[in-house]
Amino acid sequence: QRRMRVLLLLTLALCCCEALRVGQLRCDGQRRVVGRNEWPPVTYGETLHLSWALETDAGERDIGQEGYFLRVCRVDSPLADEREPAELPGDACRTWGVPSSTRTWHELRLADYETLLLPLGWYRWQVVVRDQRSAEAASEWSYFHALHAEADPFKGATWIGSNDITMNELRKEFTVKGNVTQATAYISGLGYYELYVNGQNVDPTRKLDPAWTEYDTRVLYAILDVTEFIKSNAANALGVILGNGWYSQDQYIPPSVVKPAYGPPRMIMSLVLSLDSGATVNVVSDTTWIGRSGSITYDSVYHGEHVDSRLVRPGWAEPGFTDKLSNWIAASKMDAPGGTLEPQAMPPIRAEEITLKPVSVTCISNNVYVIDFGQNFAGWVRLRLNGPRGATVFLRYAEIVEPQQTGTNAYSAKNMRSIYSGAVYVDNLRAAMQTDMYILSGTGDEVFEPRFTVHGFRYVEVHNLWTTPTLDDVEGVVVHSAVEETGSFSSSDALLNQIHDNIVRGQRSNLMSLPTDCPQRDERKGWMGDAALTADEALFNFDLTSFYASWLEEIRGSQSADGAVPDTVPFTFGSSHGDPSWGTAFPTIVYELLEHGNYVDVACFYPALAAWVEFLRKNAESSGLAHMYYNYGDWVPPPPATMTNESLTSAFSYAHDVQQMISLAQSLNLTDDVTYYTQLYSTIAKEFHEAFYNANLKGYADGKQTANVLALTLPDVVPNDLRDTVINSLLNDIADHDNHFTTGIIGARFLYPLLSEIGHFDTALAIATQTTYPSYGYSIGNSLEPATTLWELWDAPDENPTMNSRNHIMYGSIDTWLYRYVAGLRPAGFDDDSIEFVVAPPVSRSNGGHLHWARATCDTARGRVSVLWHRAGEALRVAVSVPPNARGRLLLPADCKQVFEGHTLVWPSVSVQALPRGVRGTSLRGEFVAVDVGSGDYVIEASL
Repeated sequence: QRRMRVLLLLTLALCCCEALRVGQLRCDGQRRVVGRNEWPPVTYGETLHLSWALETDAGERDIGQEGYFLRVCRVDSPLADEREPAELPGDACRTWGVPSSTRTWHELRLADYETLLLPLGWYRWQVVVRDQRSAEAASEWSYFHALHAEADPFKGATWIGSNDITMNELRKEFTVKGNVTQATAYISGLGYYELYVNGQNVDPTRKLDPAWTEYDTRVLYAILDVTEFIKSNAANALGVILGNGWYSQDQYIPPSVVKPAYGPPRMIMSLVLSLDSGATVNVVSDTTWIGRSGSITYDSVYHGEHVDSRLVRPGWAEPGFTDKLSNWIAASKMDAPGGTLEPQAMPPIRAEEITLKPVSVTCISNNVYVIDFGQNFAGWVRLRLNGPRGATVFLRYAEIVEPQQTGTNAYSAKNMRSIYSGAVYVDNLRAAMQTDMYILSGTGDEVFEPRFTVHGFRYVEVHNLWTTPTLDDVEGVVVHSAVEETGSFSSSDALLNQIHDNIVRGQRSNLMSLPTDCPQRDERKGWMGDAALTADEALFNFDLTSFYASWLEEIRGSQSADGAVPDTVPFTFGSSHGDPSWGTAFPTIVYELLEHGNYVDVACFYPALAAWVEFLRKNAESSGLAHMYYNYGDWVPPPPATMTNESLTSAFSYAHDVQQMISLAQSLNLTDDVTYYTQLYSTIAKEFHEAFYNANLKGYADGKQTANVLALTLPDVVPNDLRDTVINSLLNDIADHDNHFTTGIIGARFLYPLLSEIGHFDTALAIATQTTYPSYGYSIGNSLEPATTLWELWDAPDENPTMNSRNHIMYGSIDTWLYRYVAGLRPAGFDDDSIEFVVAPPVSRSNGGHLHWARATCDTARGRVSVLWHRAGEALRVAVSVPPNARGRLLLPADCKQVFEGHTLVWPSVSVQALPRGVRGTSLRGEFVAVDVGSGDYVIEASL
């Protein structure tokens, strides 16, 4: 009877009220992207986390889920198996009904779904929800691929390659006897690979795969559905192209940490074919494969790629191929990298399908052209060519060009070495060559784009072109981890909008399977400090749930026995005992994921997080906070400003981590740990004040902006009777610098939020909208090289090139302030479990003078939340949209004369019965009037 009821609900839900829909199905935080060969891989553990979101039509209010039914089915093939649940074998489906729950997620325990398990298998799932009106809706089916924790998809396969030649093309022929119903490829190629089946690239936009990891600890592999490429009852062929990637010693330029076990490219693969007879056939990587040195004669992440198209062998990955011109030899068994093979549970790096067109092509010398794309980005160039066989074209990528006239600009003569005015400037790339080379085959129209390198650039200098390229001959291919963009920001201030755009472009450039610092020079590392400072901003702008989950696993794997985490992950640079302000990325990202409402397995990471904080505690107690260790401190403040006391920044990060541990322990109901970390924080706060307060300067340490900002940011550090004194010291310093900041990257992260929290939003706005040095506006409006991403150094044109990136994300933390304080949109986080979102428009009496409106949206796990506020004189109008099954709170100044929703008065207080539908109540909360709302669209007007 229960089964019949569920089937009836599934059927009725398909024709229910169209106003209720279900979407955003996720499995362990991963979302199936329709149309891409990406399947959320699930390794069976203790639990399986499934989640969804409700959707409604415009005009619907206060919609919430009251219950749900969940169905998971084992299927023979993703998408191809369209049988209804009733048509599947009796043991192929399980249903869970939760008739009373507002929760939009379900955690299946191992005991719940063990009867469904296969060692390797495809699954689909669906959820039917019921809202408080008894309306029901069913989601579409979504799919995932699951594996037993003990399952070995590579059984019988070996790592293959060659120590004798540069074997970067490998092939294998096989014959299928029977009708193939499903073909699944499990593959990892180090450093990078591309997979071909019967001559076709199975996923052409997938690039630089697999993700970069510590290969001696963890190696990732892809799960690809290749059914459409396999021929039944016929001969078939597999082809794999390998690149060096981060597995090559070429990438470990001193002072990088050398990886002595890394070496020539290698691959491992298993192709599992399911036949309609019920039989399974495995084709694996072994020494029956053959390989050769292909047309890619050199490839390096830093230095570029060289291709000799005369060595291309058409049909090399097709059955029946013969080649009398190349030396194909048997592949050798290679040593395994040493790390555990794990499925890549995050979006791969992809090339965007929409490319950039150049804004100009300039001839600077005979056969030498500089192509300008108008913006700094990460990727490469796709170039159309037609020339004689053997002609060689060089492409040199760079962020800037040499000035047109030397000696009349900010570049010092010692930094100019190019023989051509207007040529690309490459000194700031340091040892990275960023140069591609292509030798033409002479066969007619040819297209070159590299496979196994990536460049950070705006300009590309092309040598040896015999005709002037047209704008249609060149495309800029934008490359990054294929995470969805989830946020937007705009305002009445054009400069703030451009700052946001530059940050998003720079953040996108630095999402390369892990968060990097820059995409162009001989670095491109997973710097923990940069990631910690920008995590909140990045989570507003992108769906990074599975992206961060993968990197958190990498951090945990890099942790030392004493609890320390390194400065970079994978650990290739810096210290294995990371600066506290760098190592803070570990707890910060877990905290931010949870605060934003994203799925993160806190319990999984909690012991490692506790070990990191314990490492800090022991160091702090040994040295005292006044002498706490550091590696970098408040990095690169704008000259002539200097860094504040480095131990103070370390002590701040230690205290901040303990604060976050209190919240994380609360989320796990670890009451003893909450008590422990609360007491530890109290001890730290007291010592922080005693160690760093300087009565003579009426502030902390040396009285610099960062010192006072960090002290004021930490709760209970500054005594109440000194708080105004320290605030005044900070404000006086800002005024003395004509409303400019003097902070490094750590101080900058907290400067703008702090000023806004203590009632000085206008000061924060004044700093943010400056156009003179140092400021974001100075770089954006710079006449010599207007910034389209963030500079590493505020005075970049005047600095020497050894550390001078023009696409560095570490100062992108101001975008947090744009979302949370300028637009006023913020997750409620841990503050109040009765709401999910807070909207608090900036409503100071002057409101910055020129800031009249701001808008922000963010796609969350609950759905899209948005705010648009507009101010005209004393009138404030706020449009708020709250997704179904969520609650929001609008905060307005407590001295508001009146507040209306639509045309209905909601403040001063009226009875709940008189409130418009969806408005759940109004109240006075400290300095604010709070208007609580359920889901829906609201327009609230206030008289200030």
